Amino acid sequence: MKINRLFTLAYILIAVSIITSCSTTSPTEKLLVGTWKTIKAAAYEPNGKTPANSGIKVTDSTGAIKQQPATPSSPEALAEQRKAQQLERAISTQMRTTMTLKANKTAIVTIPGKSIDFKWKLNKKGNVLTLKNLETGKKGELKFIFVNDSAAMAVHSSKAGDMVIRYGKVKEAPNANDK
Repeated sequence: MKINRLFTLAYILIAVSIITSCSTTSPTEKLLVGTWKTIKAAAYEPNGKTPANSGIKVTDSTGAIKQQPATPSSPEALAEQRKAQQLERAISTQMRTTMTLKANKTAIVTIPGKSIDFKWKLNKKGNVLTLKNLETGKKGELKFIFVNDSAAMAVHSSKAGDMVIRYGKVKEAPNANDK
């Protein structure tokens, strides 16, 4: 009889510890909940190198130096140029984006004229945010470099390339009804 009580007590303690450990939120998660506006987005080069085929410097009749775009000469160069153009479009779109992360693990990414719903989760270390599009099922990741209560910086990887994004937290205006 004592052994049954001991096992029952052990099962209850294990169940309670599992429930309480799963319900805790990380400090990073608490910081992330809110509305974030993109402040700056740029192509990410981890080792600081620049593209080799960036253009040709030409001097015009007035002596001023102008940068002419390089003309692609091979299919690989065309593909690289197309990839760079896609990354530039992604960066310009990202600059107009607002992301709202809610405590119930839903997110709304707003691009002018369109809102996209996501589910989000944070890894155990609190540095990788995974977003899953509810419409298409596609996943994306933001790898955070730093997060604080007013700003965050993350790296987003895509087929076109990596971009580093700096976010600023939008301060919520106090409601007149909250007095």
